[in-house]
Amino acid sequence: MKISISLICGLFLCMGCSQPSTLISPSVSPEKIAYSAIYIIHADADYLFHDENGQALQADEKVLAEARKVGEQAKKGEVFIFHQKQETKILWLFPRKDRLMLHYRNGELVTAGRYSPGKYGENIFEMETKLYSQNSTISDSASRVFLYFGHEIPEKGGEGYHQSQKNLVVNAETFSGGVNDFLNGRDDLFELVVLSTCNNGNPQMAKLLHPFSSTLLASPQNLHLSHIDTEALLLLESDGEIAVGQLATTMAEQTFERLSTSIQTEISLFVYEMDKINGYLSEMDSLHQKHLKETDPKHFEENVDCADISLFKDLDFSAGVTGWYRPAKFGRRAGSDSHSGWGCKPQS
Repeated sequence: MKISISLICGLFLCMGCSQPSTLISPSVSPEKIAYSAIYIIHADADYLFHDENGQALQADEKVLAEARKVGEQAKKGEVFIFHQKQETKILWLFPRKDRLMLHYRNGELVTAGRYSPGKYGENIFEMETKLYSQNSTISDSASRVFLYFGHEIPEKGGEGYHQSQKNLVVNAETFSGGVNDFLNGRDDLFELVVLSTCNNGNPQMAKLLHPFSSTLLASPQNLHLSHIDTEALLLLESDGEIAVGQLATTMAEQTFERLSTSIQTEISLFVYEMDKINGYLSEMDSLHQKHLKETDPKHFEENVDCADISLFKDLDFSAGVTGWYRPAKFGRRAGSDSHSGWGCKPQS
């Protein structure tokens, strides 16, 4: 079958011009935006899971539906949703714009459209940060929340994290740098960073996020693909002065209660208050790096409790860490009823 050059060029030009399009332009001043929430939903991998009824679901689609619901009810806020779907190609040559951006302001969908990931560079969220900067109307006094949903962010390496961007390196360092880029060089903090991933409640990630976040909600071990519930963000609607710690606590409690009734595996959710862990975070990360260097840990296995590793025994790293933990109904930790809140890779 012959394909004309003009048709190919036409397809290329159409794809090149496609950008997220403004749907409506309400006259809302930045001062009226009380908070901003950024959802990054990774979907360029396998996210199939089964609920308690055995129904097959896609975790990223579940999160997308919940994020849209939050956006529609965020009358005092601004909500950005970036759905990082796997990029496909037309005629095996030209990339489609498969990723989805949705921008809600005061409960109204003001921008929606498709986009492609940026070029391989230092910022793993290159296009997302660019689109956020172009469209956000948040003032400096408003609260900021960042939420990421995906698989475990590895401590090092990270090639192949995206199925359709094999050469893009996603690890703790590149990830934290990408999160920081959403602040666009300002001295502001994210009041809350939510990592709905496995094994990222660890000393390295906490230290990397510490300079530009005040509270972290993460799991030090396994987290079921149904992900962290986020409808508690709407507490910012009823009480603009709600403490971020209370917001994180409510998210953790609601997620823990739901998972406790539906899964048999371990559940671990912890809130890390950065100002309170600051006193010992450097020491803990140093020990963590020593553990990584000297013991040749198994990087691709699930974390263990750092307290179970001899290097951390008899040390108190509990200040500023609040958790919700339930052991698995079976397995080697089935009898354990406590967790330090810190995850480390197991020794070889």
